[in-house]
Amino acid sequence: MTIKRKRMYLFILAIIVCCLLVYKIDWQHLLIIVSHYPAGLKEITMILLQALQIVIAFLPGEPLELFSGYMFGSWWGTVICLLGSLLGTIIVYGLVKKYGYQIIRFFFKEEKINEFKQILEKKRNKYLLYGLYCIPGSPKDIMTYMMCLFDLSLFKWLIFTTLARIPSIVTSTFLAGTIKNQQYDLAIMIFLVTIILVMIAMIYYRKVKTK
Repeated sequence: MTIKRKRMYLFILAIIVCCLLVYKIDWQHLLIIVSHYPAGLKEITMILLQALQIVIAFLPGEPLELFSGYMFGSWWGTVICLLGSLLGTIIVYGLVKKYGYQIIRFFFKEEKINEFKQILEKKRNKYLLYGLYCIPGSPKDIMTYMMCLFDLSLFKWLIFTTLARIPSIVTSTFLAGTIKNQQYDLAIMIFLVTIILVMIAMIYYRKVKTK
């Protein structure tokens, strides 16, 4: 067994342990505990949790984004989420560049991977995926992993993903922030806009798959 393969197995074992720990966590209770942390530690913890959500792809990101918006306010909550997403994306980029499909298969079913493989084989679809990535409700979990296979530098990939995540994060953090500030009319508007964007993402994704 080569050293590289041993490292891969050890890394997978570590991921399995992390996943088991994450599965056992009472996230609602954890976030309540975090809300009582002192300033500074609270922000760092939320950034790390957001990064963890990006790496462990099956974790939903919306609860963290909503909680960040409620805890820190609309604007600062958005910044916290973007910083966490940035860190998580750096980790995912490094993992995919090092281990390729091995690490992708660990998180996603072969059927889903093959579906995206077919999409990526068509050059035109790559540009459609870039557009899809910007829409709230799009499958960013697998897209973050699969699109790291593109011939893109880390710097360009970070710029793109950070900008592309803004609409999705903003709809969550601003929704929670407006509810906290009792701006219910604005919260309803944001909620309706989010639903429309999610519907657009679903239609757009189906269009990409059939191209």
